Amino acid sequence: MPWPGYCRVMPTVPLLLHLPGEGRWQARNSPARRVPSHGSHLFGTTYAIDLVPVDDRGRSGPVSWRTVVATEDPVRFVGFGRTVTAPLAGRVVLTHDGESDGVVRRSPVAFLGHLREQTERARRGLPGLAGNCVVIEVEPEGPSCWSPICAAGRLPCDPMTW
Repeated sequence: MPWPGYCRVMPTVPLLLHLPGEGRWQARNSPARRVPSHGSHLFGTTYAIDLVPVDDRGRSGPVSWRTVVATEDPVRFVGFGRTVTAPLAGRVVLTHDGESDGVVRRSPVAFLGHLREQTERARRGLPGLAGNCVVIEVEPEGPSCWSPICAAGRLPCDPMTW
């Protein structure tokens, strides 16, 4: 199956998705706040939702001087290394693994590096933009669900096993 760049068939009923793991999660960059949710209609992000693992205080990671002016190591964040589970039942039709773990860019200064990185990823096409992920087919010839996996080398399955 080639990289799915669009939903081939729109579902007739909403798909019920489960949280992709245990613990607390927070929705960020949600279409409940604005459309397009990520500030652009590019790359299928118009209605995308970022689900971020958080601690009991609602924080994704510690705050330090690096948060304000530099990049941060993803290992310091709550969700790093956390098991990710399928958000719905279906058949795994595509997996992609091996993208490097990126640095965290919460600082406006560090965000400039993110823009440069996104340009390079866009040149690589959908695999570069999607990163490490699993695509789950909900029903034959029906909609698919894309589930990103942030850490390289941690893909939980091969096609047909999740």
